[in-house]
Amino acid sequence: MKTMTALLTTTLFWAAAATAGDDLHGAPHMIGAFAGATDPSGEKADLTYGLEYEYRASRRLGFGLIGERTPDGHHGDGVDVVVAAAHLHVGALRLTAGLGREWVDGYGSEPLQRLGVAYDIEVGPVALAPTVSVDFVDGHEIPVYGLVVLRHF
Repeated sequence: MKTMTALLTTTLFWAAAATAGDDLHGAPHMIGAFAGATDPSGEKADLTYGLEYEYRASRRLGFGLIGERTPDGHHGDGVDVVVAAAHLHVGALRLTAGLGREWVDGYGSEPLQRLGVAYDIEVGPVALAPTVSVDFVDGHEIPVYGLVVLRHF
């Protein structure tokens, strides 16, 4: 857990330093709707949906919030995830590192770290972003994958 936190912190500081003075062209805000699956066991993927928001501080660096719900997660108990994330944009790739919390209905919560990658495909006024992330929670690595439909404003 401490190693993951140190890795995330180092990544965020490196990204901030690498993008200092980088001008943003276009709309700085992005809102997206996520639909996909969470597969903690590798045997059965559970439907996951959510929303995300990003503020682009520069052309390459953004910060935001991610909220997801997996209604049948944790053996049908339901799981909610909230992540504060930093995004490093490299061309159409969006690399994500974040810290957050996972709540299992009826069982309390655990700290969470997330690493992810998305590929933004611009389609007119919206973008489609196939996304793959891994959540690190209580010693477990939980893959989350799906599609984000997003709009810049």
